[in-house]
Amino acid sequence: VGATGAAGATGPAGASSGDITSFARAGIPTNGPAVVVASLAVPAGKYLVSVVGEGVAYTNATAVLTCSLSPSGPGYVPYGVTLDGSRSFSASSGVTLAAAGTVTLSCSGSGTLNSNLFLRGSLSATKVGTLNGS
Repeated sequence: VGATGAAGATGPAGASSGDITSFARAGIPTNGPAVVVASLAVPAGKYLVSVVGEGVAYTNATAVLTCSLSPSGPGYVPYGVTLDGSRSFSASSGVTLAAAGTVTLSCSGSGTLNSNLFLRGSLSATKVGTLNGS
């Protein structure tokens, strides 16, 4: 067995890092403008942004919940889900920020009886080295 060699060069960055925030937002009116439900301040970089949650239409009314992530990457489409009482939802997008910024989840509703909506869940941004796909 020979002598131990010199230490090698520092390798590339390891595992990803991320930020997460939970939200519980009541009083999102139907038939009104989108409101900010959650946001995360993140440094420059590439991120996989995800949201998971549950929407509830008060008084078991039927409403359509429409949400969007901003900024969003190629191929991302804002989504909507019909709430007939309670329903879970999720979305994700790849995002590249040239400078520090904020990732935001905004939602609005539409429906009958001017019912209000309640949302709860989490918004996360996981920093990655490379984003592939469209």
